[in-house]
Order: sequence, then C-alpha cells, then structure tokens
Amino acid sequence: FDMRSPSKSGNTHDHFCEQIKLQNDADHREIISAGAAAGLAAAFGSPIGGVMFSWEEASSFWSRKVTWRCFLCTAIAVLTLALMRGTANIGLLSFPDFSNHPEMHIEFLMNFPFLTVTAMASGLLGAFFNSLRQKFGKLRPSSSSHLYRILELLLATAAGILLMYVLAYLAGFWGGCIEKPKSWPEDFGSRFACPKEGQINDLYTLFFSNPDHVIDRIFGAGAETCDNAEHMGALQFRCTFTLASLCVHCLTYLIFMSYAAGLAIPGGLFMPCIMVGASFGLLVGAILSKLLPHWHIVPSMYALVGGTAVLGGVFRASISLVVIVVEGTRQINYIFQVILAVVMSNWVAH
Repeated sequence: FDMRSPSKSGNTHDHFCEQIKLQNDADHREIISAGAAAGLAAAFGSPIGGVMFSWEEASSFWSRKVTWRCFLCTAIAVLTLALMRGTANIGLLSFPDFSNHPEMHIEFLMNFPFLTVTAMASGLLGAFFNSLRQKFGKLRPSSSSHLYRILELLLATAAGILLMYVLAYLAGFWGGCIEKPKSWPEDFGSRFACPKEGQINDLYTLFFSNPDHVIDRIFGAGAETCDNAEHMGALQFRCTFTLASLCVHCLTYLIFMSYAAGLAIPGGLFMPCIMVGASFGLLVGAILSKLLPHWHIVPSMYALVGGTAVLGGVFRASISLVVIVVEGTRQINYIFQVILAVVMSNWVAH
C-alpha cells in the first residue's frame, strides 16, 4: 500500500482487521474445535488424537474444512512445543518398551483374562467417580455464592493436604519407607518420616511429587533394578512402591478428585484419571506378579490398561481415546490392550 497516503494505510488496516474478525457463529465453533484439538495435542504429544478428540467430544458440527483446520492447528502446536523444548520427546505420557519379548503374543493371551478384569474394574472406578461427583455437587454451595465457594476451596485444600500428610506419616508403620531405587532421579522421592538414611516414603512421594513424574514412575515400574531385591517384603513390588501405599493412594486420589472436580478452580481431569487408573492397574499387576512369579506379568502394562480404562469410564470416549493413548505413549505394540481397556470400560460404565 501507499506509505504516502495515511488514509489508504488506515483503510487497508481496517480492511485487514475486518477480514480476520469472526463473522458468525460458525467461525466461533471452528475456533473452539481447533483450540480443543491443539490443546490436547500439545498436552499429550498426540496430533491425530487431538483431531479425533475434537471430532468425537468437543464439536457439535464437523466438515472437511474443520478437519483440515484442526489438523493444521495440532501439527503447529506439537511442532512449536518440540522446538521450544528442543526435543521430539513431547507430551505428558511415557512408557517403557517391553515389546521385544520373544513370546509377547502368547503372554498377551495368558494375561487376557486378567487384563479384561482390570479394565472392567477400572471402568467401574470411572463410573463411580461420575456418581460421586454428582453427589458432591448437591452438597456444595451455590455457584452464585462467591464467598462461600472461595471458603470451600480453602477448606477443601487444607483438609486434603492435612489428610495426605497424616496418611503419609502413617505409611511408615505399614512399611511405606523403602530403599530408593538407583534408577530414580535424584530429586524424586522424599525421606518424610523415614528413620534411615537413603530411604523414601513412597506414599508421600506419590502424593506430593510432580504428578507427571509420578505417572512416569508408575508406567516404568518393573524396569528398575536394585541391590537389595532379596530384602524386599511381601508387600513391596520390585524395587518400587508398596502395595498398601498404591491402594491408599488410588482410593484417596479418587475421592479427592471427585470432590475437587466441582471446586471454583480451573483444573482438568485427564491426568488425575490416569493417576488413579495407573495406581490401580499397577496394584493389580504387582499382586499378579507376586502370585504368578513364573508368568511374564508386566505390571506397567496393567497400569496402562488401568489408566486408559478410568479415562474411558469417566469420559465414555472410544476412538479418540485409543489414538491419544497410543500416540502419547508411543506404544503401537500395546494397541490391543488399549482397545480392550476402552471397550470394556465403556461397556461397564454405561
């Protein structure tokens, strides 16, 4: 445009602004669909899963144009995140590769009944969460009472932290103080209320560590090595969390999550659902590993099934959830386990 003509420059600027304005409700819908897809894609490192989630859950209208716009947004979101982090390893989920076992297909058939039961039980946990959230919703103050909602948030936070501290302190009496696996990072794990140097309180670690790191450790359970494996008690799984702490963590987190879902604070449900399901799945897998020592039980695979099934029970998603989990964990070899978890959890939750 002509730099010597301010009027023309102003007209050009106004014309450009008019072009990028949202003209109607259809533009608003497309922006919402693309934003939902891009946000989930960036969170889990799953561009295709983000598009599928927007199509299945977040959008009331769909077309070829919306598909391309959502796909472009997810691709840019994942690429931008990868460039900012300087690595292609993006997303909140990671999973160790146990797929090189020579008899993996046979062991999948051997584990199939146990995986099915785990998926069904985890789906029931997701359905129980929805039911519990509705019951808590009837007890909380009206959304128009802003002061009471803030007081509720403060009291719930204080009560939750206090209860977690008490449970973590009591964990020392049921064997919650364990030797820290050498494969764990230096800054992961706390000695809270443990008498010996080098020990960590596993329940305190589950409650108060970064949730992303906790999920990584749960999904990676079974890959750790330790020098004192022969001294582990019957209630501790291979160089990692104790069974009692996993049970307490799963139930406590489920109740807290059900109540916190309605608090006056922004927060999501994806990662808490994965946390609850992964704890429950690892608990089941660890028990089976103790009872069936000669079978090739991979407890972290049960954790993956449990986390996926709780998501399925809460959100009742199907195709998008399979794609998100497979893309997010980069484990195409476990796609049948993920499909099993989604199908069974949706069935029992309905």
